[in-house]
Amino acid sequence: MEGFGERLKRVRSFLQMDKPSFAEALDVGSTNTIYRWEKGLAYPPADKLHLMHEKFGISIDWLVTGAGEMKAGEGSPGSKAEACPEGEVLDRDMMAQVIRGVEKWLNKKQAALPPDKKAELILLLYEHFRETEGQVEEKTVERYLRLVV
Repeated sequence: MEGFGERLKRVRSFLQMDKPSFAEALDVGSTNTIYRWEKGLAYPPADKLHLMHEKFGISIDWLVTGAGEMKAGEGSPGSKAEACPEGEVLDRDMMAQVIRGVEKWLNKKQAALPPDKKAELILLLYEHFRETEGQVEEKTVERYLRLVV
């Protein structure tokens, strides 16, 4: 099964970018950072995932989980057509489900997150479940949690 690092290499290849230009595009300090991400030694912070999504239309869900397609669909957040459509409505039920899922997972693991990290996790998961129309699953929460801690 292809992991995060391999998917990130595919993104770079698709964009026809070497490590230095990819590092510059994502405003990371060095190519060593890209190397560590591609080798699975570290994960990019959520803001860098959002940047890939906004700049290149890469699906965060695909990058993190391997589900779906590499490129976000036309008109979806992160597509080159429009980064954040006006009039987009928050799905309150889905957001509540995500928050409950995160709280349930944190309680089960007897873990705590600082408010800013918890907010990042909730937003990433909300975007994931909005794209996939899925249920909040523990394994998905764990995958996304690695990105914010």
